Amino acid sequence: MDTCKVCGNDEFYKGRLGSGTTSLRPLNKIMGSSFMILTFCSKCGEVSSIKVENPGKFS
Repeated sequence: MDTCKVCGNDEFYKGRLGSGTTSLRPLNKIMGSSFMILTFCSKCGEVSSIKVENPGKFS
């Protein structure tokens, strides 16, 4: 089980970051974007992980 590096809590939440204009987009393409999935501490909010939801959209 992972623990938060800031406060030592061991409970985490996941959330999706992105909508229309805030999604992650490739630098060299107009089309194609993906949300980012963040895992963060339920107590202090420290982000422990950021993952691109659909990395295949960048190839």
